[in-house]
Amino acid sequence: MKNYTIRYSQQVIDRLSEIANFIDNFFIFPSSLNYVEEIRQEIDNLSYLADSVPKLLWRTESQYHPNGKRLLVKNGKFTVFFHTFYEYVIIDDIVPSSTASKKN
Repeated sequence: MKNYTIRYSQQVIDRLSEIANFIDNFFIFPSSLNYVEEIRQEIDNLSYLADSVPKLLWRTESQYHPNGKRLLVKNGKFTVFFHTFYEYVIIDDIVPSSTASKKN
């Protein structure tokens, strides 16, 4: 089984900050950090699971990368779009799952 190194795009880092800021509006400060850390832990599982996620040819995935894949995190609340490149898993974007299928 191949092990990958996870790389986050700047857009994903910004979106994780947006998620934390949104949660801060409703809960106590450590809650937002814990929530984002849980998302990152699920994404980090791709370091050894990326090859088991099938490549999907839907327009939603392919708009990020021709070999795009997706992973649902936080019980399906967010969709993570990623692709593999040599020994890397590149995280292209993270969006609320409710909007993931609506992206064109």
